[in-house]
Parts: sequence; structure tokens; C-alpha cells
Amino acid sequence: MTNRELYFEEIGKHDKYMTKTLILQCLCAVNGFESTIELYNKFDSECQNTETFFYYREMIKKGYPFQYLVKAVQFYAMALFIDERVLIPRPETEELVYKTIERVGITFPEDKKLSILDLGTGSGCIALAMKKQFPTASVDALDISSAAIEVAQINAKKLGLNISLINGDMLQPSTLTKKYDVIVSNPPYIGKESEADSNVRKHEPHEALFADPAIKYYKAILENYAVNIHVGTLLAFEISPKIKKELINLVKIMLPTSRYWVEKDIYHKTRFLFVDVNDPVIDIEGINKTLEEHNIVCFPTETVMGLGICAGDKQAYDNLVALKGREDDKPFTLMLWNKKDISKYAKINDTAKIIINEYMPGPITLLLPLKKASLNKFVNNTKVIGVRVPGHKVAIELLEAVSKPMFVTSANKSGEKPATKVKGAKEIFGDSLFYVEGDAEGNKPSIVLDVTSDTIKVVREGDKELLKEIKARIGQ
Repeated sequence: MTNRELYFEEIGKHDKYMTKTLILQCLCAVNGFESTIELYNKFDSECQNTETFFYYREMIKKGYPFQYLVKAVQFYAMALFIDERVLIPRPETEELVYKTIERVGITFPEDKKLSILDLGTGSGCIALAMKKQFPTASVDALDISSAAIEVAQINAKKLGLNISLINGDMLQPSTLTKKYDVIVSNPPYIGKESEADSNVRKHEPHEALFADPAIKYYKAILENYAVNIHVGTLLAFEISPKIKKELINLVKIMLPTSRYWVEKDIYHKTRFLFVDVNDPVIDIEGINKTLEEHNIVCFPTETVMGLGICAGDKQAYDNLVALKGREDDKPFTLMLWNKKDISKYAKINDTAKIIINEYMPGPITLLLPLKKASLNKFVNNTKVIGVRVPGHKVAIELLEAVSKPMFVTSANKSGEKPATKVKGAKEIFGDSLFYVEGDAEGNKPSIVLDVTSDTIKVVREGDKELLKEIKARIGQ
């Protein structure tokens, strides 16, 4: 029987247990194919092992997990070995990896050699994905189960990824001496066995699933691994939506000066908790209220203190022009939290693309052809807009939390020296602004480059050494 014949025969049975996806996965497994593309290329070839296929089908009908049958699972484009000694990696955990990697890219310099800890590693899926993404990182992975450590060792050897595996109990005080930049964990968080699917309860390791109370392991991690956390550590957790409020309260108590936020998974369920340890807490509610009332927010950047309003708010724009004592024919810079968003507002040529990819985020403003026509009136109808992506942590988090682009200018009266600290800004503007705590990291404005053509024109020098480097890279 060919693979095609077997596939359509199974489809014709309308068996609720054997979905199209499972049929394809079973066919791949019995033929030794690593992808459905490989299967489709051999769809009209004889199935290599129909007996095993029928065995898989019967076991799946009885509720036995397919991944345990074939002893394999795909995770972050890695083929992992798994068996009953470890939890089956879920799509939500793969999402945790993707979101953590994205956050690492925002939080840390690109060339930083990271130290990463995965608590409750199981098959090693999270630790190995992080090592794959960050080859120079030092990655440690801990699990209480020696059997799970054996599975993780198999995967590390199979994939050729060098991670340090530690047999230890996260409920006990940490014996690790290292300070970690990133601590990531998908600990047990199901409060009652009755909350889990019967097949999950029957086949997967309970010590990787259940916790009583449900926040038990999160509390233990924050207590026992405090010695491994430093200012700037990123904590990333997979969580249950049911314990969101308890975990937020826990973070508020145990890390009161840190910024935290939750994110949803692809099913729109609250599934991830992130904490920037000892980051200044930003009053997002106060910032949003200020912006909604057409008022101005003052916040730190990596150059000088900035004054910001929501882009497109004409009333706020007029207020900012008046505050600065500036002629309204001098447009303000559009500030974005993610450089991927630049193309939504501006047209990008090859020269601009190099600068954006290699030097942003950072103290650089690019003048580019305007793409979003609704903003033309805010740039004096020049059809050219200045765009910047800041590198200062507070500025990035503010922009991300506001979820809107902002028009931003330096915190000074027109023609005067800009403030680099909140105190200095208050001396200039008094109590008329909403101030975000934190100091700017430089003492000069950003470099401003006109990149409306492939030849760059320097409008403002800013950091001369960085400007020299950019010119050399562009070949000018």
C-alpha cells in the first residue's frame, strides 16, 4: 500500500482520534521521514512499515501520546528525543522561547556573552533552544529528576550543543555561585490533578506537572535563586492564567522595584510572565493618562532627556511647540520602540537599511521619505520624517508600553542646552510635565543623518566616533 492510499483510507474513516496531522506524522515516523515535505515527495511510494502504522493508530486511540510512541518531538526547529521520563514540550513553551529571545534582543547588547539558567529543564528543550540561538552564551540547566537529566544529555549530544546539566532541586536553596543574565523556567503549575487531561495524568511525569499550591515553584525560584540574580537579570516564566494575580502579587512583594508584565499565547490566554529585575517601575497608567490629555511626558534616552507626545496628536504637538519656544516649521523626531516598525512610517533605501540593521537601536536619527501621509502636516508638508529607535531601557519600555509611536524632542528651550537628568528638566519646565525617573546616558543629542538618497548628509554630528564608523561602513 502506498503512503497516499494509506493516508486517504484513514481520512475516509473519519476517526476523531486520527486527525489529518496525526496521520501525516505517523506516516513520516514509519517511513523515517523528518518532514511532511519529504513524505509528499514519496507520497506514491510504498509505505515502509504498515504494521507499525496500525500499531500507532491503535495506541493513539487508547490515548497514548504520539510523541512517546515515536520518541521524538520537533521544538524550535530541533528534533528532540523524548520518552516517558520527561514532559512533552508544548507549543506554548516554544512560544516562551521565542518571546524570551525577542526580549533578550531588546534588553542586552548584541555582542554580550550571556549567562542563562533553565530551571526544570526536562528534555532540555528550553536550554538547548537558547544555546542554539545564542552560541556564545553559557547555559546551565537544572532538574530534580536524574532520569530527565539523562534525556537532556541525549539531546545535547545529538544536537552538538554544549550546555551544563545539573541534577538539583529548585525547592532547595541554590548551590550555584554564578550570576545569571537570564533565568527561564516552565515549572510545574497545575494546582490539582483533576485540572489536567486524563491522558496527561496517565502518561506524563507528575513531578513535572503538579504543584500544591500552584505558585509553589515560582515562590521557591524567587527565594532560592535570589543569590543568582543581579540588577538587569531577565526572568521569564510560563504560567497558568489561573495564577496570574497571585504571581503578580508575589513579584510585587519579592521584587518591589522591578518591572513585570504578562503576555498571552497564540490562543489568547495569559501564559507568560516576564520580570526585569530592579528596573525602575514605570507608571504606565500615569503616562497614558498624560498623553490622552494631550500633555507632555519627559523621559530619559541614551543621549539627553526627551519630551514626548503621541504622534498625530495636533493639540499635544502645538503644546510642545509652545513649551519649547520653537518655530513650528521644525518637525520633531518620530520615536519607535522596534526598528521593524520604521518601514510602516518611512521609505527605506539600501543605505538606510544598513544603518538601521547595524546601528539601531542607538543615538541616531534618520531623515527618510515619509510613507504615512497622515503625518505630513506634522513635518511641515516636507514629506520627510526623522525616525529614531532609542537604546535606553526606560525609553524602550515606555514606548512599548504606550504601544504608539511618539514625537520626541530634547528637553530644553529652543537654542539652549538640553537636560540630562530629571532634576535638570524640572528646573527648566517646573511641574508642567509628567516626569519618568531615570537619567540620560549621554550629554549630547543624537546624530542626525539625511538618508533620503543613497548618499548620506550629516545634519548634526552627535557622537563623532560613531559617525566616523557609520561613514566608513557606508563608504563615504
